[in-house]
Amino acid sequence: MSTHSNTILVANYFIPYPPAHGVHLRILKLLKWLHGEGYRVILVIAADSIDANALAELRKVTFAVHWTKPALRTRIGMRFPFLRKLKRLLSDRDVGGDHLSQVHRSGLPNIGDYRVKRALCPENLVRLVGKLARKYEASALIAEYVFLTPCFNALPPDTLKLVDTIDVFSQKLEQVLVCGIDDAFACSKEEERGYLLKADAIIAIQSREAKLLRSLVPEREVILVGMDFAVTGNEPANVGNPDSIAVIASDNQLNIHGLRRFLAECWPQIKAARPAATLHIVGRVGDACQSDDQAIRYSRWIPTLAEVYKDARVIINPAIAGTGLKIKSAEALAHGKPLVAWTNGVEGLDYIGSPPYIECRSWKEFADAVIRLLQSTDEAEKLSARALAYATEVFDVVAVYAPLKVLLEKRLNSKHSTNRQKNRGCRQSVRSA
Repeated sequence: MSTHSNTILVANYFIPYPPAHGVHLRILKLLKWLHGEGYRVILVIAADSIDANALAELRKVTFAVHWTKPALRTRIGMRFPFLRKLKRLLSDRDVGGDHLSQVHRSGLPNIGDYRVKRALCPENLVRLVGKLARKYEASALIAEYVFLTPCFNALPPDTLKLVDTIDVFSQKLEQVLVCGIDDAFACSKEEERGYLLKADAIIAIQSREAKLLRSLVPEREVILVGMDFAVTGNEPANVGNPDSIAVIASDNQLNIHGLRRFLAECWPQIKAARPAATLHIVGRVGDACQSDDQAIRYSRWIPTLAEVYKDARVIINPAIAGTGLKIKSAEALAHGKPLVAWTNGVEGLDYIGSPPYIECRSWKEFADAVIRLLQSTDEAEKLSARALAYATEVFDVVAVYAPLKVLLEKRLNSKHSTNRQKNRGCRQSVRSA
């Protein structure tokens, strides 16, 4: 491929470093793979500024990093606050055929928060993507989340348009809102379908959602690209401190809801059966789940989680609802750790034969499973071995990205061949003249 034909833009609405959330890790791993495959990766972020350390790390897995600096009107608005009121009055205007505006005014089923969703893809990001696509002669754009598909409107017509869905937002109604948890990003099927149709091809992060997306947009190719993880070794992991439980999570509402329920429904039973049990809460989820219990330890941020996994006998994922791939569940398996989770917490982690984790459907099952693993080193070691074997096969980097590699080579080579034919035809026409 020529230089410009292997340039890929990746558009994102947040800075993915440091990887404080699972989705940050998803994007960093994708960037690293693209970079390693020889693609010239241009990361475009909707951000006013980027920390120097974060920028240095992102440049290790990209060719260039660009971000949206404060627009002139934003700087003026800081000096003249009354102009911000005018901006709010005008904010419902349909700029550039914005799909979200059309849905908002069409009378179609519309759930979630229109303004929050629209804010993820500001006009200056769309303009910057278009400018960079032409500057670098980009052959493809990967939009992170469906809400960034308006960026496709700014691209030259022959640019390959991919959306990395990460979540299926039309599933929020039955998997999140039904639990009484608000989610501003929830979509109706009609709304999400409108976003997806802007893309040439769609990337799903887990198997169940790949099927849902194929049903939602049968007109588009849907590929499955999960998460790759480096497996800790070929031998079952040391199952750790026999009394240690760990949970690693960000501070989204689903994680907070799940951990609070675990502390109320399971922790008293676990302490009664195993008085020496300890719980290590890692991540910002702990900010909303504080307790005076001296057996609970909080770590808001840890640069490397290797020691957390090494020490824990059991890793739990108590989130009972949500969409996408539960990345911390996958990461626990990659470390060969016994994992206890709700059905939702292992969705998309398909297996054949004996399960590599314990899947629960009630809080009683959850507490009983944790207690068994604390009490039985033999059961913990067997589950650890199954987790490690599963992770070695499923999270292999070559296997994970194989569908994306095939799609990019097929689509980009096809476009490149078509362009060569057009150029050859133009040269022949010139010679004939």
